[in-house]
Amino acid sequence: MTLDPTLTPHESSSGAEQQNQTAHIIQKHFNHVRVGVRLAPITATELQNQAQRTIEVKPPNTLIAYYPESGEGLLYEFDFVFEQRTAFEDIFKKVGFPSVNCFLEGYNSCIMSYGPSRTGKTELFFGSYGGQARAGEFGNEDETGLITNCLKETFTYLANAPDHISYTVIFSFWEMNNNDVFDLLNPQIAGSSKKNPLKYKVRRHPEYGVYITNLSEVEVRSWDELEELIDSGTIISQKQAHQRGTRWHSFLKLTLIREDARQPELTVKSSLSFINLKGTDRIGQLGAKGQLLKEGASLNQSMTALGTSIHNVVSYTRKRLSQAQNAQEAHEMKKTFPRETFGMFGDSKITAVLSEALSGNTCTSIVCSVSPTEFHYLETMDALENIRIASHIPSCPQRGDVTTEAFLLHQQIEKLRQEVGPTNLAEGHPLSESQEKLHRLEQQFKELTSGVQDEIEDMHRFPTLRVQQARETKREPEPLELPEDADTRLWKKNHTHSLKHGSRHTFYHPKKSGFKTTYKGQWSGNERSGEGTLETDTFKYTGGWKDGKRDGYGVYWKKAPKKKQTKKAGGMLSDPSKKKKHVTNSSMKKASNYTRIYAGFWRDGKKHGEGIYYYKNGDIYDGEWREDKRSGEGTLFVANGTKYEGEWYNDAQEGFGILYELNGNRYEGQFQEGKKHGSGVYYYVDKCRRYKGEWIEDVAKCGEISDYNKDVDESDAEIERMTGEVILLPKVQLRDHQSVLEEMKIHLRNAYAEKQQGRTNADGPFAAEEIYSDEEGGGESFENQLIKNMRDMDF
Repeated sequence: MTLDPTLTPHESSSGAEQQNQTAHIIQKHFNHVRVGVRLAPITATELQNQAQRTIEVKPPNTLIAYYPESGEGLLYEFDFVFEQRTAFEDIFKKVGFPSVNCFLEGYNSCIMSYGPSRTGKTELFFGSYGGQARAGEFGNEDETGLITNCLKETFTYLANAPDHISYTVIFSFWEMNNNDVFDLLNPQIAGSSKKNPLKYKVRRHPEYGVYITNLSEVEVRSWDELEELIDSGTIISQKQAHQRGTRWHSFLKLTLIREDARQPELTVKSSLSFINLKGTDRIGQLGAKGQLLKEGASLNQSMTALGTSIHNVVSYTRKRLSQAQNAQEAHEMKKTFPRETFGMFGDSKITAVLSEALSGNTCTSIVCSVSPTEFHYLETMDALENIRIASHIPSCPQRGDVTTEAFLLHQQIEKLRQEVGPTNLAEGHPLSESQEKLHRLEQQFKELTSGVQDEIEDMHRFPTLRVQQARETKREPEPLELPEDADTRLWKKNHTHSLKHGSRHTFYHPKKSGFKTTYKGQWSGNERSGEGTLETDTFKYTGGWKDGKRDGYGVYWKKAPKKKQTKKAGGMLSDPSKKKKHVTNSSMKKASNYTRIYAGFWRDGKKHGEGIYYYKNGDIYDGEWREDKRSGEGTLFVANGTKYEGEWYNDAQEGFGILYELNGNRYEGQFQEGKKHGSGVYYYVDKCRRYKGEWIEDVAKCGEISDYNKDVDESDAEIERMTGEVILLPKVQLRDHQSVLEEMKIHLRNAYAEKQQGRTNADGPFAAEEIYSDEEGGGESFENQLIKNMRDMDF
């Protein structure tokens, strides 16, 4: 037996594309409540009395209902029509398979058996095993019913599920009349009485739908366990029906909870319900009295209420859908119908429970069993009309994704990832506030799904975590002492006590603009001192204070300026829609957000000590500060991916540092006023070459180029010793050798003149002792020698 290819449960349905495809197929197949008719076999009594046939079937899914002794009739077209002798197995293929597939894919499914009494509804669900069917009147002997076929297929699929997917199956079984509930899994406390005050109330959860309070739910692990519970509940139901003189509506519900180890954030919950409705009886003609009359009236009343509810729902949804402008708008409307139409099923408990199947959020199939003879013509026509109307109930089933804590956290993470986006900053950069929040959420998600608590130890990457260790212990200000003056006036004492001193909740300082500057924290001697938070209309600061100034560890945020609106002549706004948007709550909430600028240490109101500064262009500096300027050791992460790591002075690179470029090349050497200046080595990583020499204001002036092994990064002599190969320099030339020579000539002449006068310029690139002339050297002139030595060099 194979499943219908359009509605087969897929192992790979966890993928978003596969989920969308499956949802489209299911919503197309169940875009309305599917209804069909099953003709009950003609009974022996009807054959003996030669009852006239009033129902004619026109394949594939059409039938005509004739008025007795007339050639005229009504034409009905349904989703499926089954003849008297149609095997239960064929009905299962047509009705059961799609419902089981939807159930396994995470959609609520329901199969409802409806129709007049004594038309074989119970046998269709539970089977026609020996003795249960009345002499084979309602089906072939020893046939398994729809419930058994569906549930066996379900457990066969679950047994072959992949290892990374786990399922929990929960079973409920109960009966109802109009307003009473009987629990077939716990008959000892079923129903309410003076001895047993337990009551069953029907409630609707906005997310999980309709449920009954105090109803038994049993977890089952195999078909054998479930079959035993069904058989036990069926026996109890038959005993209760014998005691009452009539049976009630029966409900069998299987709830499936699916968890995927590959998607721990997602839990899918779905249900498969079988509802066997008791048909209406002509209790007056049957001569019912007493409790039997009361029971029959309650059951008939419930079916009348159900018909009224169906009419109301169809009328309401038709009116709403007629207002839709397009198909997409109509599709979105259908999603809201379950919530909007729930009140239309409030006549009784039975209709409230049935609202789950008839409000549009469930893959519902109704099988109406009717008699094809004139003996039950009126009941047959009532049933056909009711299911015809029910077929117009629109449906838009939604997968039962449970919004667990992990699911909500995962949605928040995905949204934040899109907001943060990619970054070009070098590896190891301090994280921004959004990146820190994303990391924290990812850690929470990992802990929630794996149960493992991971400690975060990288304080350099998380300034807010560094706060917890770097912040000094809160200093509670010493209490103010009154002056020891016997003549101190009372008003002076009160003034001293009124000074801001100690821990205060909040201090407000209103401004003309309407924004209140607030400070919440500690005071000492009428000055902010200790720990506190100051918030103004332009910035916010949280951290240490001393003598009214920022001192110690603190975090500084800045608010983005509000955009000004331009006005046209006459004082009208250029775009009225912008004015409306400006005053919305969401816009105001967004405008009140602050952006972190600095997290680190302060002294005397200035940045001083270690701290991290976030620049508007995306650059990040992590290092030491002196008097609001970068000084000491620090690292600058440039937004384009470049990184500088080294010494700083007066807010610029000064001293030794390493500059890492985006293409992998790097410079190691001296800097002055933010430029390469002095001795340094530049590594051409892609060419395995390096330049070692002197730099002046970012320009290489004099040096040598050599090959190097980037994997070993040793000296040339070490490479030659290790490899046995001689490092050969490539033949290169100066790009502008004339300007270099002219510059060196002038420098040498000046240096030689100073030497002749007995002065030495120690700051020049050449010491005086190294300068010689033709007379002193006794050989070739320095200029000619310089030209000879530099002819083959290139920078």
